[in-house]
Amino acid sequence: MRIENLTTLLNGELKNSPKISMINGFCLDPNLVKVGMAYFALNATIEDALLAIKSGAYAIITDLSLNSKDDEIAIIKVDSVVMAMIRLMRFLSAQKELNFVHLTKLQSSILECLYRPKSLCLLSCDLNQAFMQIIEADNNAYMMSIDETMIDKLSFSYSSLNDDSLSDLHYNLIDNGSLFYTTILFKDNYYSDLKFPNIFIKDLVNIMSFFDRCGVGFRVCSFEAFSHFRAIFVDRFFNIQEFGQSHRAIICESDEDLFRFEASSLRAKFDDVIICVKAGSSVAFMADFIYKDISEIKKLGEFRYALILENFESLEAILTQDIKEPTLF
Repeated sequence: MRIENLTTLLNGELKNSPKISMINGFCLDPNLVKVGMAYFALNATIEDALLAIKSGAYAIITDLSLNSKDDEIAIIKVDSVVMAMIRLMRFLSAQKELNFVHLTKLQSSILECLYRPKSLCLLSCDLNQAFMQIIEADNNAYMMSIDETMIDKLSFSYSSLNDDSLSDLHYNLIDNGSLFYTTILFKDNYYSDLKFPNIFIKDLVNIMSFFDRCGVGFRVCSFEAFSHFRAIFVDRFFNIQEFGQSHRAIICESDEDLFRFEASSLRAKFDDVIICVKAGSSVAFMADFIYKDISEIKKLGEFRYALILENFESLEAILTQDIKEPTLF
């Protein structure tokens, strides 16, 4: 890109008259600058800018008062480096004809568990990482993000994966007797016993359909890291059992909106369900069991499923800690 065009694009001011006229890349880290790059001095010091120059930068985009006698370096002064980055990201998004997709948090969590080609990119909510993802993106790639505000800044339009009518998606959920596994026939592809809670089948099928439209094969990497509707199986003494080796399961959900959906779904399907919520929670009105401390979960009576608004690690820690009984000695 020509220095003159870059300066105009960023709404900046060229502070010197450099001999060079072109740059061939962009960088945010002065330690990673290569010869010919433009360095965006975000939250940078003068020392960072000098390091970038020493490393071969052809241009420095900065909101600092930076003067250089080196006429091989273009100093572009901007009011805000962040806004300069967004301007460039917006320009490149249009130039590359990137397709932006707004995701729910649940859909993003599912996508993190799948194999994705470079053409399907989960756009980071961190501006620095998102900047580099846009820089490195191929033409016509799909940029998918839960951050609707960022998408609005980068694109005039975007789509979503939500489809309330799944009748035309050619899928069949096969009952395998477990809430925590999914067996599905999607078009002509059969997926058996995916370790994925079938309560979220709608979102999974929407993603399968999206992959199909993009001509991308649907392949699971691992659902082990999937963080929603995670079950811990316990015996009647609340000792943790192997997955699926008990008829009692405590289900953890940390997202309040998903918790509401899960509680309603479980109640509609099962009688022996207990909804557990910490005192003071905004969803306490849904609860069968309200506790002040998570350890009180061990006081639950008979149940098949207990849904709790907590993160998995907190509950697991409580269930695995040693119980020290008082002694006379």
